[in-house]
Amino acid sequence: MVNKNVYDKLLQVQSVLKVPKNQWNGFAKFHYRSCEDILESAKPVCIKHRLLLTTDNKIISHGDVMNSRVFVRSTARVTCIDTEKHYEVSACAEIPVNKKGMDSSQLSGSAQSYSKKYALSGLFSLDDVKDSDSEELSVPVDQTPLKDYTDEVHLNIIDYISNNGYTKILKDRLSEYDIPEVYKQAINESVKKFKNVQKR
Repeated sequence: MVNKNVYDKLLQVQSVLKVPKNQWNGFAKFHYRSCEDILESAKPVCIKHRLLLTTDNKIISHGDVMNSRVFVRSTARVTCIDTEKHYEVSACAEIPVNKKGMDSSQLSGSAQSYSKKYALSGLFSLDDVKDSDSEELSVPVDQTPLKDYTDEVHLNIIDYISNNGYTKILKDRLSEYDIPEVYKQAINESVKKFKNVQKR
């Protein structure tokens, strides 16, 4: 019997893996799945298909010394036990300089959780669409296909905001992309920082 490669096995995992959105955000009023939910559901399925599931985090910085921004890059990886070949997906989340009520370890931990969740979601092709009870579904959806929002695009957007703020040009450009929630939060934080600087 010929051993299946990592892509065949991952395809099988993606086809059967179900991760319910059992978590509830009372503030924004929508259901979601956590990083822990994905890991709990994915590990048994990966073991069944002889795939080793691992994750790791790396701290990266962007910008000069005076305007450096720090991000967590998380990588989710499956390695085929039979062939030792692997496939991986990465995602980034910015570590805020400060956030009221949170210390540095909480800030970095929160960013790691977000980035790891979206790396795992990408690896297993899990949708990130809001559930049926989300108020966001009442907003009309533009049917034009959206572009992938990559790490490179994100860093360019952050650079633009730090120099120009939130402009119509930026708004129009952002409307072209399918932006994960973690990146939206980073964009919002950058806009707030720009406004605070302008008030000084």
